[in-house]
Amino acid sequence: MHALDTLGVGRFVIDPDDIIVDANEVAARLLHRELDDLIGAPSTTVRPHGPRSNRAAAARTRAVIGPIPRQFETDDGPISMNTIVHADEAGFTTVLLLAIDDRRTPTVARHHQAAIDRLPVGVLEIELGEDTIRTNRAVDDMLGVRLRTVNDLQTHLVDPDEFEQMVDDLYDTVVSGHSGEAEFELLGGDGRIIPVRSRTHLIPASAGSSAFLVITLEDLTESIEQARTTSRLYDIVDATTDLVGLVDPSTGEILYLNESARELTGRDGNGPVFAAALFTDDSVARFRPDLMAGVEADGSWRGDLELLTPAGVRILDMSVFRSEGDGLLAILGRDVTAARASAAELAHRANHDELTGLLNRTGLLETLADYGDRSTRYALLYLDLDRFKPVNDTHGHAAGDELLIAVARRLQREVRVGDLVARIGGDEFVVAAPDVDADTAHDLADRLRAAIAEPFGTSAGRHSTTTSVGVAMSAPGEEPEAVLRDADAALYEAKSAGRARVEFFSASMRTERHTRNQLADDLREAIDRDELDVAYQPLVSMADGRIVGVEALARWTHPLRGAVGPDVFIPLAEQRRFINEVDRFVWHRAVTDLTTTALLGVGDTTTPLRLHANLSAWHLARREDVVASVEGLLAETGFDPSRLCLEVTESALVTDEERAARTIRELRELGIEIAIDDFGTGYSGLGLLARFDLDVLKIDRSFVDQITDAGPGEAIARTVVDLARALGLGIVAEGVEREAQAERLAAMGCTEAQGYLYDRPMTIDALRTRLAEPGARV
Repeated sequence: MHALDTLGVGRFVIDPDDIIVDANEVAARLLHRELDDLIGAPSTTVRPHGPRSNRAAAARTRAVIGPIPRQFETDDGPISMNTIVHADEAGFTTVLLLAIDDRRTPTVARHHQAAIDRLPVGVLEIELGEDTIRTNRAVDDMLGVRLRTVNDLQTHLVDPDEFEQMVDDLYDTVVSGHSGEAEFELLGGDGRIIPVRSRTHLIPASAGSSAFLVITLEDLTESIEQARTTSRLYDIVDATTDLVGLVDPSTGEILYLNESARELTGRDGNGPVFAAALFTDDSVARFRPDLMAGVEADGSWRGDLELLTPAGVRILDMSVFRSEGDGLLAILGRDVTAARASAAELAHRANHDELTGLLNRTGLLETLADYGDRSTRYALLYLDLDRFKPVNDTHGHAAGDELLIAVARRLQREVRVGDLVARIGGDEFVVAAPDVDADTAHDLADRLRAAIAEPFGTSAGRHSTTTSVGVAMSAPGEEPEAVLRDADAALYEAKSAGRARVEFFSASMRTERHTRNQLADDLREAIDRDELDVAYQPLVSMADGRIVGVEALARWTHPLRGAVGPDVFIPLAEQRRFINEVDRFVWHRAVTDLTTTALLGVGDTTTPLRLHANLSAWHLARREDVVASVEGLLAETGFDPSRLCLEVTESALVTDEERAARTIRELRELGIEIAIDDFGTGYSGLGLLARFDLDVLKIDRSFVDQITDAGPGEAIARTVVDLARALGLGIVAEGVEREAQAERLAAMGCTEAQGYLYDRPMTIDALRTRLAEPGARV
C-alpha cells in the first residue's frame, strides 16, 4: 500500500503517451471509477479540462506545479479538486488529487490556533490543496511579520532560488509520507537574517479536514553564536603554553588535546588516545585512586604526574576538574620538570643571601614567623658595619665582598647553636636569639661587637671595622616585621650616638609605634561602635550609562584626626588581623542599605541593584569564618544571594591556592558571585582563571589609564576582555575617567564600568538622590 492511500490523497501516474499507468484507491473513489478501469485509460478521459501546459511546465522545470484547482470528468458529472503535478526526468507525470473540504468550523479553527500559539517553537501549517499558510505566534515573533501564503514564504528567503528546492522537498514528504529536514536562511521584517532548521511532517486527512503539512522552524542564531564562541575559546586555549585536554572518565579516552599538549606528547590525534598511556606506570598507580577520590569528593584534583614524551619523562603539575554538565574531566597541566628538579636550589636561593650563604630578609622573616606560631620569644640584634663604604671605595667591591663574607663567618662562630644569622642589606646583618632575656641579649650584642672589632685579612690587606647594634625584644604575637623595625630604630639611635654602640629599643622610641597602635585601637572601637561609614560607587552599563550596581567601600572619620584614608586604616586592620571585622561591617551595612524601601527603585520597573564588596586575603584564608559570616548575613537579612558579588585580589588567590579555591567554591554554593579584582597586576594567567570558579573579571585601572591613541593599553585591555568573554565571565572596567576610554572599552565588548567619569563614591543619601534621577536605573 502506498503512503498516500492512508492520507486521503488521490494519486495517479501518466506515462509519456498520456496513459494512466498507476493509481490508488483514493483517486478511483474521487473520480467515481473502478481502479481497474482507471489504470490503462487515457488521461483525457478523466481530465478533459486539464491543459497539458501545467504538465509541460512541470516536466521542463522538474518542479512541483500547484496546488491548482481543476475539474475532472466523472460518471456523475464534472467535479472540482485541487491538483499538485510533478514530472520526473523519464517523462512520467504524477498527479495528486485533493478534495476541496470546507468542514473545518471557525470555532475549531480558533481553538486550534490558540493551541499552536502556546508552542515554544515556530509552526507553519500548509493544507494540501491550499495556498494559504497558518502560523503560530513564535513564527510571527521570529520574523516580525505574518506569513499568509506560500508565496510570502518565498519572499522571506534570503536565497529565493532555494524556494523550488523547498517545494520539491515538501512534495517528497507528501509522496513518501516520511518527515523531512532542511536548513536555510529567512529574512526578518527588520532586515535581520535568521538561520533556521525546518522539520516537515505530513498529517493524514481526518473527518474534519484534508491532509496538511506541519513545518516546525527552529531559530539557530543562538546555537551558531555559541559555536563561534566555543571556536574562539579553543583558539585561546590553543594559544596558551599550558596543557589542556578533555577526558571521558568512563573509558579513559582523551577527547581533546590543545596544541601545547599535542606538541609535548607527540600525539597527532589519529586514532583514540587513552589517558593512562600518556603517563608512567608508577605515576598511574599513584595518582589514579587519589585523583578519582578527589574528583568524586570535591569535583577536582591537583598533583604531579610523570608524563611520557618523545623527549623522555617530564613532570607535569596537573589539575583535573569534573564538568557538571557532561561529566567529562577537564585537565590543565604545566611542565614543571626544571622547576621540580631545582626546587631545593631555588628555595635556598629564595631564602638565602647569594654572597654569604646566610639567610636573607625573606628567609629570616619566614623563620621568625615559625617562632611566632610556637609562641617563642626572641631577641633581634640588628648590626650595621661602621665605615664599610670606604673599603669598597678604596679597595673595590671584590675586597668589600671578601670582608662581608669574613664578617658572616665570624658572626656564625660567635652565636649559640640555634641562633639565626642573616644578611638583609649591603652591610647589614641580623642575629635572632630565641629564648633569651634582655641581659643575655645585651651580652651577646657586646660579644658580637667585640668580635667584629678584630681586624680582618683580605686579598687587599688587613681591614678594621666596628659595628653598631640595635636590639629589640619580641612581644607575644608581635609580627616579625614589627620587631625588625624596632631593632632598626634602635640601630639608628646607636649610630646617632657615636657608632660602635649597643642600643635597646626603648619607650622613647615608641612614639610612632604608639601612634600606630592607638590608631588601630581607635579603629577597632569604631567598628565595635558601628562608627565606620560606607561609600557607594555606582557600576554602570556601558550600553546606556544606567546604574546596575554599586561597590561598597569602607570609610572612617576619626573624632580627632578627621578623615583617615583607606590606604592607612585597611593595611592597619590587616596587620592587626581584624580586617575580617571591617569586611563584615561593610557587608552588613551595605546589605541593610540596599534592602531599604528607598533603594528598591524608582517606579515599578526598577531592577534591584547588585552589590559588590571586598573580601580581604586574610579573611579569604579563614574559610569557615568567611563562609559562616556570609551565610549568616543572608539568613538574617533575606538578601537575594544572586545580587551579592565579593571581590578578591589576585595576590589573595595565589597565597594559598588550595584553600582559596575551596573557600570560593563554598561561597558560590551559597548563590553569590565571586569577582577577581585588579586583574593583571601581578599573578594573572589562564591557569589562574581556570583553577578558580569565578564569575566576574575587573580590569585594573592601570590598564584603563593606558588606553590612548598610541599606547599599548588598548591592546592589553582588548586581550583581557576577549579572555573574559571566552571564559563566560562578566567584565567590569575600573577607573574609567575619560569618555574616549569608555567608548573604546564598550567597542571591545566590556559591559560594565565604574570610575569618576560616571560617579565618585558617595554616601547612601547621595546615592538615593542619584537613583531618583531620570534614567539612572535599569
